[in-house]
Amino acid sequence: MCYKILNLTNIKSAIDGTGFDNTHPSMYYQNKYGVNKGYKNYINTHILKDLYTKLILNIETYNHRKHDSHFFIPPIKPIKQKLSCVLADRGCDSIELREFCWDNNIKNHIDFRCFGKTRTDNKKKKLKQKKDLEKMCIGKDR
Repeated sequence: MCYKILNLTNIKSAIDGTGFDNTHPSMYYQNKYGVNKGYKNYINTHILKDLYTKLILNIETYNHRKHDSHFFIPPIKPIKQKLSCVLADRGCDSIELREFCWDNNIKNHIDFRCFGKTRTDNKKKKLKQKKDLEKMCIGKDR
């Protein structure tokens, strides 16, 4: 690991992840591994990196779909003594993850999720306003 070679301590880091799916495997892949057409392959990768040196501190890869909060602790756990701060997006917002950071003396900067009105509520409101406007316009033309 790079942080051991460079003897890094008091690391400020960021963690994020992304998923890749292969819903349409190639014919070569299907023939070689005997995969049916309906087979779905999914890979989820999470990367922990140092913000100053831009080094990748840890990578965790999984082959199943789950929420980002399930993948926050495994990359951090092996180097938790070296970390001073962790940045993460809203997908990692949970009290368990914050408590893990507090218990290990790691500052966390995790965005809070907004549980207010959703986009569908706003769309419904706009649709109602549009219908009301159309009723007013049609009523005036008659």
